[in-house]
Order: sequence, then structure tokens, then C-alpha cells
Amino acid sequence: MKILIDIELQQFTIGTLIKELSPTAEQEMPAFLTSLEIDSLSVWFDTDTKDYNFDCKTKFSIDNVELDLLLRIKHHKGNSKLLYAGTLTIGNQQFTLSFGTNKELLLASYRPDTALEKIDVKQLIAELSPDAAAEMPNLKIDIEEIVFAYQTGESKFMLAFDLGLDLDIAKLPVVGSEFRKYNMGISSFWAVAASKVFSLQEINDINDQLSKSGPALGALAIHKGFTLIATLNIGSDSCQLCLPNPVLNELLSLNSEEDGSSESGNGAGSPAELPAQPLGNTAWFDLNKSLGPVHFERVGVQYKEGELWFLLDATLSAAGLTLSLDGLALGSPLTEFNPKFRLYGLGIDYQDWPLTIGGAFLEQTITENHTHFKEYDGAAVIQMDNFTLSAIGSYAKYKGATSLFIYAVLDEPIGGPAFFFVTGLAAGFGYNRSITMPAISQVATFPLIEQAQSGSASNLTAELDSLHTYIPPSIGEDFLAVGVKFTSFELINSFALLIVSFGHRFELDLLGLSSAVIPTPVEGETTPPLAEMQLALKAAFIPSEGFLGVQAQLTSKSYILSQYCRLTGGFAFFSWFKDDPSTGADGGDFVLTVGGYNPHFHVPPYYPTVPRLGFLWHINDNLSLNGALYFALTNTAIMAGGRLEANWHSGSIKAWFVIGADFLIFWKPHHYDAEIYVDIGASYTFHFFGTHRISIDAGANLHVWGPKFSGTAHIHVSVISLTVSFGATPLHSLAPIPWHTFKSSFLPGTVCSIAVQGGLERTSNDHDGVKRFIVNPSDFKLATNAIVPSKTLNGTPPSPPPPDISLNDDFGIASMGITSSELHSDHHITMQKMDDENTPPTWEDVTSDFVYTPVLKNVPQGLWGAADTSGEVKPVNVNNHNLIKNTLAGVTITPKPELKPDVTHDIQRKKLKYDTSIYHPVFSWASDDSLAESTLTADIATLDQLFGSGATTAKNDGLFTAFDVDIMPTIDSAYGNELLLKRVVEIGV
Repeated sequence: MKILIDIELQQFTIGTLIKELSPTAEQEMPAFLTSLEIDSLSVWFDTDTKDYNFDCKTKFSIDNVELDLLLRIKHHKGNSKLLYAGTLTIGNQQFTLSFGTNKELLLASYRPDTALEKIDVKQLIAELSPDAAAEMPNLKIDIEEIVFAYQTGESKFMLAFDLGLDLDIAKLPVVGSEFRKYNMGISSFWAVAASKVFSLQEINDINDQLSKSGPALGALAIHKGFTLIATLNIGSDSCQLCLPNPVLNELLSLNSEEDGSSESGNGAGSPAELPAQPLGNTAWFDLNKSLGPVHFERVGVQYKEGELWFLLDATLSAAGLTLSLDGLALGSPLTEFNPKFRLYGLGIDYQDWPLTIGGAFLEQTITENHTHFKEYDGAAVIQMDNFTLSAIGSYAKYKGATSLFIYAVLDEPIGGPAFFFVTGLAAGFGYNRSITMPAISQVATFPLIEQAQSGSASNLTAELDSLHTYIPPSIGEDFLAVGVKFTSFELINSFALLIVSFGHRFELDLLGLSSAVIPTPVEGETTPPLAEMQLALKAAFIPSEGFLGVQAQLTSKSYILSQYCRLTGGFAFFSWFKDDPSTGADGGDFVLTVGGYNPHFHVPPYYPTVPRLGFLWHINDNLSLNGALYFALTNTAIMAGGRLEANWHSGSIKAWFVIGADFLIFWKPHHYDAEIYVDIGASYTFHFFGTHRISIDAGANLHVWGPKFSGTAHIHVSVISLTVSFGATPLHSLAPIPWHTFKSSFLPGTVCSIAVQGGLERTSNDHDGVKRFIVNPSDFKLATNAIVPSKTLNGTPPSPPPPDISLNDDFGIASMGITSSELHSDHHITMQKMDDENTPPTWEDVTSDFVYTPVLKNVPQGLWGAADTSGEVKPVNVNNHNLIKNTLAGVTITPKPELKPDVTHDIQRKKLKYDTSIYHPVFSWASDDSLAESTLTADIATLDQLFGSGATTAKNDGLFTAFDVDIMPTIDSAYGNELLLKRVVEIGV
């Protein structure tokens, strides 16, 4: 039984109580505690063991701040030694007291009950000393443990916060695996606030007591103020990184705009302590340690934006190759333990004559679809005596997969004929990388083109930034790139790059750049060139999208006569052989243009944008000229035109003229539409009681059409204008063209072709020159393709192909005045089989043995648009560039599938297992005596007739002869009677 006794005491000290309990135990208690007066005393007495526990509540003062202290004194019967325990309350935390051999040291520790607890450092120190708190940073940190130490001799205290950081260098990106075999990292991290300096001996005393309950602080002196202490492990060695208050003032920006002191304040520090060298917002410690192939030059501690980082200046060296790890760092926010690892870049250096390799790869943080990942992009140069190889590359871990890209350029003459003299090669590949083709206007700055042209990155940062834009990671996408750099007669320098992309889709692209300087520059001469031209080329073939496109365009570097006379212009040919829902392009559409389109043409959004073929010449500050030409061919018309403009000004006087023409020429029946214009003007501006302008402007616009040449002319002079009409009225209808004109103008010699699409093994030529196709019948597939769309197949409307698409038979020949109902076209197919065993060989019709699947295509309105019911031929609308969709253009021919024998369904083995269930019999055998023989007389007579009659025997003989059976079965009548009588079944219940 335990008995509790509460006692209120006055002017009764702890020392007095101890002396009363055990006169010999007084020296075991820290001296400064013995003088504390007891406010209240609780005595616990165990009547069974005769042991006493005394709980003494008292006040403990630091810098005139009183703290609640509870001291428990345990006295065991028969033992004169007293045991001490207790708690010290600081703020809202209760610290557990610890007693050691140092009688002037009071030590207490606090651990959260569960997870990490966030502590306000400044506020907790203010509970002890407001003066000391004024020098502390405003930090709220997660802690695993807080250690409180009070030295009575000098009346000083210390709070040490264990942040629980455990950072393993093996978790570093890219190079972490190289450190995995070693013990490398930050094993402990403390933030310490001290009111005065604690010597190394005092810290050792604290560590002696801490070792019983938790991790030690480390073997170094603690400076006044706020100090960060970290233990860095490098293999079997470890060292202490100590950042005293003067350095932290700079790192933590405690002094605002003032410079922090560079004093390291080592004091009586241990030799294991490294001196800090503050630089910017980082304090550096010299290490100069090697571990295997890794050499650590120094380590830095950086505090930035609430995060504490440990920076490692390290290199990896092996067999002459040195890999510098730039920006190698590990850290965590101080507000919570959230380990982070980073590597800003890799530097490569290899020197082993005659080979030299140098390069750098920089880290980039990429955000894609709210996902962040690290990417390392860079460039390298490989040099030998006779050549230099430059390369760019990129590496990333993307969605758990490795993504890699490498592209190298050899910039050395190789040789060849004068018109194709190879001066360099390029090659590269991308693994789990997609490649985005640049717009034609950006080909010259595309990183793979720019790298090949310059031989090295002229602006490495910009070029690396563009790598992710054009060559981003993409799982399942790969590409190969091969390029050649060449000259033609030393006049034209060109580079062509072929790129093959595969993975989710197949794509073939060609990028190129050609430059010419006239006359060719000669070394040592400074004569300015007469002209310089640079042409960018882009071609793409995407089978899955049914697209073929070729573009060429002059770049901004092109000029003639003067660098102020800039040349512009482009060429494009686009063709779609499948509908592309993503762009709205129709299969069968096409466009070819040089310099753009007619101003009245509404350009579809999927058509290429092409600048005018022309020049812009700023002759001087007074005079400028510009001119432009264009030509285009679409599925409705031919377009052509041009424009010339001049502007002159001097002071208040201006003058100008503009002349131009735009032509539209349509398919047969031939008709055209053209506009020609000219404008001349001048103006004078003067200032007299305000600003005034006097101008005169004269011009003419001529609009003509035909045939039957007609048009209008509009003439204007300033505010006076006059319009004159001539020729026929506006064009409403045209004369239809005959069939032979339509056929010779628009249809080739062969209007239908056939090709083997599957099963072709080889081809051979007979002695008479006839070409034979050897095909595998199991994969046999033919395809027909007709220029003329059809409405029926073998005389009947074809079944729609899968997926179910409605066949369009609403078309005619508008240029001939033929309506849809008047046009009849049939795609007729006959399949024959030759029997060469007969002389002469015979042919058997096997058309019904094949399957015919329709192939639907889009055809131009200009060719196959239907005339209206009036039969008139209307002028073509240039903006009606829609196609007639889903007309029958051919069929695919495959053999009918062979009938295959059916198979039974799978039966699970367990259903065939042995079953012990008992079933009641549903039948029983009757005895021979149970049936009277007389009741079977008629049946026996029937059997005798069946097996014994002559007609039946003859039929049986013929049946067995047909099956080539020599043994004829016979049934004896007696045996038949016996067979019938032996097994008569009586059905039971």
C-alpha cells in the first residue's frame, strides 16, 4: 500500500531535506539545487517495501525568469544512496532532468511524444532570457529532441535542437550510385542557442550525459548566439561543420543590408572542427579528402528561402576521365524534414594525347502537366589531331524511364565531286524522345541545324533551353537523325538533315539550309558581297496522317545589291491523301504555291503560309522600294500576280507610286478574272496657323474577265472618279467542253491501275517478256485505283467498307454540263483462272471466289462537281475548295476465307473428376423368360425380310462396293433372334 502526504513548507531548502534523509548523500546533489527553497512537498510511502519518494516543487531562476522545477528524490530501505529525477518546465514543454558527475551542470531534455514537433526557436529562448532571444533568428523548426544545459558557475545556458536530419549522398541524382558503397552523408544536425561560450570540456560533460539517452552534440566548443552544427561522414572519417553566429548573421540575413562578419570564432574548438569561410550566402569549409575515385575539395552550407543546403565541391576521376559535379547538394527545409537532392550540372574533362574531351551538362527543372522532373542538357567537344567532333545531348529520368538524346557533328572535309563536296557529317538519336519539327521560318535556328552550321554552340544556354522545346522526353517515341554538310562548286554551302521518327507513329522529315555569297569571299579581301542568299528547306511525310509537305523559304540573311535590299519569298507543296480531322484537311486536296495566294482567296487554315517572292529595299533615308510576286495552284484555279511600290520623302514633301496585278485562271472550260491597278501621288505638308496638307492622287483600276473579253475601268484623280464598262456583261455561264477535251486535259493515259498489296514473293519475266507475279495465296491482296470515280461495282452499288461509311455517288462533270443523274460509271472486275493443262489453255471465271472491299477517296469539285439541272456550266468560285467526299475509287481484292472446322468449348478439368454421388437406377434388365416368344414373331419375320430379301441384299452389295469393302456382312436369322431377345430393356421409374 502507498500513502501520499502533501506538506506546505516555508524556508525549507532541498539541501536540508537531503541532509535529513541521508547525511552522506548531500555531496551527490548539484550544489545549486541544494539552495532552492521547496514550495511544496509530496511524500509517497510504500508500506510494503518501506521506500520513500519525495516530490519537491520549487522555482528555478535564469536571468530573473522563474521556471517551475519538480525534483523527485527516491530513498530505498537499506540503501543510503539517494536517486534523483525530475522535470523542468520551459514554456509549454516539460524537460526531463539528467544528473551527471559535473555538480555545476544542470541538463534536461525534451522529446515529442509522437512525430516531429514544430518549435518556435525565438519564442522558446525568450522563456529563458528575453535578452538572449533578441539575438536569435525567427525560425520555426521541426525537432526530434531539445537539450537544455545550465552551467551554474558562470550562470549560462544553452538550448540545442536536434533536427533529425539524415541525408545520404547515395540519393543524389545521376551520380548517387557511385557513392552507394561508401558511408557518406550528414548523420546529425543541431541548431544551438547559447547565452555564452561553452568550452570543449563543458560540451564533453554534456555529451557524457547525453550518450545515455540520445545522440551527442559533437566534439567542439559552442559560441555565444545561434550556431548550426552538422556531422559530415566521408567513409570512416567524420568532421564537424560549425557555423557560428557571425557567419549565420550573413547566411540568415539577420543584419538586413549590413555585411556579416567573416570571423569564424573557432575558440577552443576541436581539431575535427572545420573553419567556415563565408562567401555570399554560403559558408565554405575546406575538406581536401579523397575516397576511391571521388575527391571532395570543400563543402558549403547555404541557407536560402527557408531551406538549408549542404553543397559539395566534388569530382569523379577514373582512367584519365574527370567528372566534375557542379552544384552537388543535399538539404532540407528547416521548417520540416523533407530531404532534397540536386545536381546543377556535370563537367567532363578527359586528356590522353592525342584525344581530348571537354564538355558540360547543366540541370534544368522541367514542368510538364504539373509534373516536375530533372533534365541534364549540355554540349561536348572531342578533339584529335586531324578532326574535331562537337556534340550536344540531354539525359532525364521521365516517368520512371530513361530518356536520352545525343547529336554529334563532324566538321572536317571528307571529299566528293565538285557539285557535292562533303565537308561534314552529323548523326544523332533519341531514346524515349520525340522531336518537334520547327516552322519553316525557324529552320535556321533549329538546334540540330544550328549546331551543324556553327560546329559548336554559339549560345550554349539558349541552345540547351531549346532542346526541351524541340526534343522533349516522350515514353515510347524514338528517332534517328543523319545529316550531311556539303558545298557545290564552292558557291553554295548546304546542310541537309534526314530525321526518321518511330514509335507511336512513323514520320519522315528533311530539314536543310543552303547559303550562297556572290562573289565568293576571298581570304584577305574586304570587297563587300554583291548578294547573299540563304534558303531553308523543310519536308515531311507522315503516312498515318496521309500528309506530304515540302517547303522552302528565304531567311532574313538574304539580300542583293545592298544589305539594305532584303529578299523575301517561299515555296510550298502540300498534299493530303487521307482526311486529317486534327487540321480539317480533306484527303485528295493539294496546293502548290510560290509567294502566296491571290488576295481574294480565302486561305484554308491548314494551307501553308508563304511570304511573297520579292524584295524590300531601303535605298536611303529618302527613298525605298519594295516588290512582290506570287504564283499558286489549287484544286480550283491558278493564281498569279505581283506588286511594285516606291516611296520618296524629303522634309515636308512626299511622293509615291504603286502598280500591281492579280490574276485568277480557272480550269476548262477556260475562264479568267484579273485586276490591274496603278496609283501615283504626292503631298506637301506646311504649318501656317496649324498643320495643313496638300496632296494629289491619281490612279486607275482595271478589272477584266472572260472569255469574251470584258471588264470595267475605274479612274480617279483626287476627289474625281470615273468608271467605264466594256465588253459583255458579267460572266454567268460558260460553253461546256466535249468529252475528248476533258479526257485529254485531265485524265492520264491509264485511268485505272492495279497493284499487289500483300503476299508478293517475287516477280519474274517469261521468255516472251510477260511479267509474272509470284504470290503467297494465304496473304494475297490486290488493290485497284481508278482516276475516274465510280458509282457502281460490277453493275451494283457496293457494300460500304468497315467502318460503315456511306458511299457518295452524287457527282458529275460540271465542265461538260453533266448532272449527277446523267453520269454513269462502273468499276468492273473479272477474275479468271487459267487451266494450262488443256491445249489451248482455258479460262474459268472465279470472280465469286473473292471478296471486294471498296476503297473510298475524295475527288476535286473542279473535275467531278455535278452541273445543276439546267445543264449550264457556271464559273468556278475560287473559294469553293471543298472536295467531293467518299467516292468509289477502287477496291481491295482478297480470297474468300476458307471454312474452318469448329471446335468444342473448353471443358474445365475439375468438371471431369471422379464423382461419388449415388444415383437411383432408372432402368433394369428384364429376364429372357419375362417376354413371351409369341409376341416377337412378327418382329422376327420383319428382321428376316430386312436382311434376307433379294432387293435389300442387292442394295447392300452396291453400297459396300461403292466403299470398296470386300467383306460383306451377313446376319443369320437365328443370331438375329438371339440378339433381339437377349437385351430387352424395361424402363423403370
